[in-house]
Amino acid sequence: MALEGSIKDFSVVDILQLIAMQKKAGVLSLSNEKQSVSVTFIHGNIVHAFQGDEDEQLSNALIMAEKITILQMRAALRIIEKGTPIGEVFNKLAYITPEELKKWNQTLTQETIFSVLSWESGSYRFDTQDVSSNTDCYLPISVERILMEGMYQKDEWPMLLSKIPSRNIVFEGIKVPIEGTENTVDLSEELEMEEQWLLQWVDGVKTVDQIIHHAGVGAFPVYKCLVELLAIGRIKEKQWKTNVEKRRFSSISWRQIVFHQFILNGLCLFIVLSVLPTLFLPSFYERDSILQKQKMSLRQIKEFINIHQKDILQFSLNLYYLKHGRYPATLNQLAEDGFLKTEQEKKIELERFSYRSNGTRFDLFVLDEVSESP
Repeated sequence: MALEGSIKDFSVVDILQLIAMQKKAGVLSLSNEKQSVSVTFIHGNIVHAFQGDEDEQLSNALIMAEKITILQMRAALRIIEKGTPIGEVFNKLAYITPEELKKWNQTLTQETIFSVLSWESGSYRFDTQDVSSNTDCYLPISVERILMEGMYQKDEWPMLLSKIPSRNIVFEGIKVPIEGTENTVDLSEELEMEEQWLLQWVDGVKTVDQIIHHAGVGAFPVYKCLVELLAIGRIKEKQWKTNVEKRRFSSISWRQIVFHQFILNGLCLFIVLSVLPTLFLPSFYERDSILQKQKMSLRQIKEFINIHQKDILQFSLNLYYLKHGRYPATLNQLAEDGFLKTEQEKKIELERFSYRSNGTRFDLFVLDEVSESP
């Protein structure tokens, strides 16, 4: 029989400890108003945990870390068999090594568990079942270890967030000038190995959030290392120059006269009146208008937009297949199931595309556009 109930009566920590003590194998489902999480156990150890779609979570993490490209993910989606984790396909295609796959699955599992330990409401259900563990993809984690780490992080997070309050902050290394010369020395070279591992991504460009995605070890270790580097003066927050130098003139100069608002407005009006006929009146100068000359260019831009939107739809169709094991009957199902979420995706006019599918394959092409006026 399944074990189920409310998290208000039985906390997530209690549930995990009970499964671990009884060395159960099965799947624990946790859900609240905003999230749904699935945790797989073997002999009381956590094998893997994920929020939403497991394959989508892993693919997004690898893409943001620049471990794989979108094109590589699409190639994997074309050959994946139903029920096969996409990580196995990435491994077979040699996009990532087995060690990298294990590390990323372990990191995503730990981050997922840490996120649910603080839940105060919701529901749980544990179904006992036989679960097979693929040692090429997953590394089991003891419940005791992950709970101890979660407790430690809970105590440390307030201090870390007080030092780095936003994930949008950009850090850069500190270089100190060598006395008597024009050269500088990079202080990061003096660090111990355990302090240097993160500096490859502290480049004055990446935000803290981007560094977390690239490091692939979770948010807490990244924050802790950044705070330590700040404390010993090896990195600093990058300051963006926003002040514009102001020039002062003791008296009225020719610059003030030329750039007077009244004169500038008159000059702009003259330019507009001069250029306007060349845009809309082709016979004004007995030649083609600029808009007519650019007709082909505008058509090429529209063709590019069509190709880009078609590419988005093909990508969304493949994600739909990955989730449901079949392609949708209509394109409208993509929007209904939340596969067209961004503002750019929502603006796609689905009626401008012809779509047919038998569930296992699909045809998609752009309908003929209305001819432009001469």
